Amino acid sequence: ARRADPLALTTATTVVGAAGLLPVALLLGGPAGTTDPVALATLAYLGVLTFAVAYALLYAGLRTTSSSAAVVATLVEPVTAGLVATAFLGERLGAVGVLGMVLVLVAIASLGRVSARPGPEPVPAR
Repeated sequence: ARRADPLALTTATTVVGAAGLLPVALLLGGPAGTTDPVALATLAYLGVLTFAVAYALLYAGLRTTSSSAAVVATLVEPVTAGLVATAFLGERLGAVGVLGMVLVLVAIASLGRVSARPGPEPVPAR
């Protein structure tokens, strides 16, 4: 992400994802099996703004952050997405979703924990 242009990286990953989903779309008779212009416009909006622009901004941000901050941001993203969907979109969060969020947050919190056991001694260079 530091060497690649965010727009090129987003374009490449989006094209690979679309190519992987194309056989499914063809089996269903087009995008979700509809020809309704409102549904197609909604799909285009979701694909361009909520996916492509969001990932372009993510890749641009990854160019300026440390690797540890990037890992934490990437791991906490599904948790924040679930909370935002619950708070602002009226989504219902079930017990399994809450458990998943708790497990992700516990995993993130454990990243900074220092082990009490001493590690192996470094081997001196010869």
